[in-house]
Amino acid sequence: PTPPGPAARRILHRARTHPAPPLPPPTPHRTTPSILGHEHTLTHTITAFLNAATTNPTLTLGQHPDGHGGHTTPPPGALTYRPTATLVALVRATYTTCTFPYCTVPAARCDIDHIVPFDHTNPHTGGWTILANTHPLCPRHHHAKTLELWTCAKIDGNAIYWHNTTGLHHITPPTIGTVLIPDTYIHTRRPHHPPT
Repeated sequence: PTPPGPAARRILHRARTHPAPPLPPPTPHRTTPSILGHEHTLTHTITAFLNAATTNPTLTLGQHPDGHGGHTTPPPGALTYRPTATLVALVRATYTTCTFPYCTVPAARCDIDHIVPFDHTNPHTGGWTILANTHPLCPRHHHAKTLELWTCAKIDGNAIYWHNTTGLHHITPPTIGTVLIPDTYIHTRRPHHPPT
C-alpha cells in the first residue's frame, strides 16, 4: 500500500490525543477584592468626587489646570506637539479605549489628544505633551471636544472627568492595560495547530 499523502498526514496528526496537563496546586483563599468589589469601590469613589465637586467646582478643573502636570520646567519632548512613541505607548497602556463616555474605539485607532490645548505660538504657556495632559480620543469625539461641545480634565488617579453645557458629567477611569472584549465579539479565525 502507498503511504498517505501530506493532506492525510495533517488530518491524522490532528486526531492524535495527548495526556492532559497536571492541574495547578490549590491556591489559598484570595484576599484581594474581586472585579465586582473593585467596581463597587470605584462607584463609591466617583460618587464621592461628584458630591465634593458640587460644593467645590474647582475640583472639576483637574489636578493641573495649566496642563503642566505639576512640573516647573518642561520634561524632554513636552514642548513638541507630536508625542514620542514612548508617550503614545504609555497613553495607550493607561487607556485601552477612547476616554469619551461609553466609547469603545480601541486606543490604537485613536488620536492622542492634549487635554489642555497645546499652544503652537508659545508652547511654554499651553498644555504640554506629557502623560498628565494627554489621552486617546477617537476622531469623532476629538472633533466634539475641539468644538467645545464637551470639555474634560484629568483628575486624581488618571481618571478623565467629562462634562458639557447641559449639565451632563461622567468620569472615565483608566484601564491600565486591561483588555476589554465587547460582548458581541465573535472569534472567526480558525484555530492553528502547529506540528509537534
